[in-house]
Amino acid sequence: MRRHTLALTLALALAGCSRPSAPVVAEQPRTTTATTVAVDPAVAHYQQMVEHLASPELEGRNPGTAGAALARDWLVEQFRHAGLEPAFGDRYTQPFEVTAGVEVKKEKLHANDKPFADSGDYDPFGTSASAAFAGEAVFVGYSIDSKRHDYHSYPKDQADALTGKVFCVYRYEPTNDKGRSAWTADGSWTSHASLDSKIKLAERHGAAAIVVFNPPARRNAVIRSASGSVFGGARKVPIFSADYAVFKQLLKRAGKENPEQFAKQLEQQANVGPAIVPLGVTLSGEVELKSIKVTAYNIAAALPGRGALADQVVVVGAHYDHLGFGPVGRKNKKLVFRPGADDNASGTAALVQLAQRFAARAKNENTPAGRRAILFVAFDAEERGLIGSKYFAKHLEQASLSAGQITAMLNMDMVGRLRNDRLFVSGVDTGDRWRKRVSSIGEAMGLQLVLTGPAGNRSDHSPFHALDIPVLHLFTGLHADYHQPTDTADKINAAGGVRVVAFLEQLMLDLWAEPVTVAFVAPSEAGPPRAFLGIRPRMTDRDGKNGAGIDAITPGGPAQKAGLLAGDVIVGWDGKTVNNTTELMQRIGNTTPGDEVELTVERGKETVDIKVKTGKR
Repeated sequence: MRRHTLALTLALALAGCSRPSAPVVAEQPRTTTATTVAVDPAVAHYQQMVEHLASPELEGRNPGTAGAALARDWLVEQFRHAGLEPAFGDRYTQPFEVTAGVEVKKEKLHANDKPFADSGDYDPFGTSASAAFAGEAVFVGYSIDSKRHDYHSYPKDQADALTGKVFCVYRYEPTNDKGRSAWTADGSWTSHASLDSKIKLAERHGAAAIVVFNPPARRNAVIRSASGSVFGGARKVPIFSADYAVFKQLLKRAGKENPEQFAKQLEQQANVGPAIVPLGVTLSGEVELKSIKVTAYNIAAALPGRGALADQVVVVGAHYDHLGFGPVGRKNKKLVFRPGADDNASGTAALVQLAQRFAARAKNENTPAGRRAILFVAFDAEERGLIGSKYFAKHLEQASLSAGQITAMLNMDMVGRLRNDRLFVSGVDTGDRWRKRVSSIGEAMGLQLVLTGPAGNRSDHSPFHALDIPVLHLFTGLHADYHQPTDTADKINAAGGVRVVAFLEQLMLDLWAEPVTVAFVAPSEAGPPRAFLGIRPRMTDRDGKNGAGIDAITPGGPAQKAGLLAGDVIVGWDGKTVNNTTELMQRIGNTTPGDEVELTVERGKETVDIKVKTGKR
């Protein structure tokens, strides 16, 4: 947990209101004495808002819940009190429908016409088709197709033999002797372990139904419940998740004398390559699911433009939803509260502060005579696949907008954990002047910016980028509390959050009144080639240690060709120490495409030197 400064500790003490029903008003600074220091009102205000949004009363802000409704009404009141106009005619809210879960009406799974009722635990996937099925059970290993690892679960010469069978799939991916991934240096799972990708691949190879089992190496893992697997799109065939005990019972009914040994043999075979094995048993069953729909709400408020620029709009956004309460597994019905302080009460609080600051600026006589409108949007259902921002971008007419009017979109997602002055800004190559202007503001404010040219597609700026709108995404980095019950308000760096607000405010002042708009730059037109390694760096520090960790490797990129692995930590660059991710990104940015560099890499307990020839993009 982060150690707070004395000023921030006092700010927390001053921000003690648990649920403000009216707009939050920060206390004025107190007179300093020998034992107290002045508290920045903006910092206390920011912390107070995050505490409210992440409080148990708001229930984690899961769409369709009473807590989400409280968050919605609170945000409407913040915008109204600031003097901003409703964006949707006479309303600040834009309702839309989302799937909140499923009700399991039927779930039958039989082997040779005998149920598994007392033989372990199973549950249909929330994306399963509602249908009955019956067919020969065939083991297909991990259901993975990876060119990088030269691993293909489905040999082409067996394609016809698989059609119409019930596929028995092992969860995860090839494992080491510790039950972790054999494909990464630190044992973390690659994208090939994704359940959704396994299921899609099995469907393409003709499965009549799919049962995903925990393998022997991960026998105690909690299976995916129907309510916990409702995202990713409806599938075409019935799908079950089942534990290891069910798989052993299946093998016993198939006549295997030692099911435990046979299951391990299948695992060993699947760990090294294709493992298509008919099991000699018929699997049958039925799934019937009923979707549970709820209404979610985007919230938007407008600051009108003026003069020649009045018809142009800058959109500033942050999602306010989170994961709410949920069970930790099908058998364990205990609900766990996930407050989502950083994700994304932090961005929501920053959005409110920006709205209040610009509403106040608009009342100032020195405000530019010509200025663009600003639309402040709090998106719902981001955690369910950017549903709210996608809906907003698809229905701009509900806000009396067209895509051509929007000159820029700025997004804040997890901006409450500023560490070592480091702020990640992606999308700087989506606009022709972003990179230079963003760098200038960051340098003036003492921020260590980590700039990424592409916008990425994992947050609410993505639907706007798809409309050819220049976008920026602000982020202060991943941490171990991401999506966990431990993402609490006491770990927020409120002073850092206010610095992010100030950074974006300076950028918005240009966008507000500058006569020439930032021009959208398509990916193929994004300036001269720049060097890249083909890695996704880890965005968390190493508890005081030097180095920049690697979370993922781009298939076919320079790093993969040189032998770098996910989980490696880069600690040196041509003989010079790499202290953190910021330094690594800066060194990549200062390198010419095609240069050869020697990296010093920590790989587990070993340190190796690896030469890499940088690529270009």
